[in-house]
Amino acid sequence: MPETRNYWKIYVSDNPPNSFLEIVKNYAPKLSVKYLPQLLWQRGIKNTQKLAGFWETQQD
Repeated sequence: MPETRNYWKIYVSDNPPNSFLEIVKNYAPKLSVKYLPQLLWQRGIKNTQKLAGFWETQQD
């Protein structure tokens, strides 16, 4: 029986546009926004309305 190898599948994700980076900086001026915009973008939070809703629920 031949040996079966499993390989990692790495999916390329799109990067958030610079306009989204600026919006995140406005919502979180005291935080380092190096990874936060990418994480939000990958989670489907890709517009101002979703970001506002997410941010409000996190602040409660």
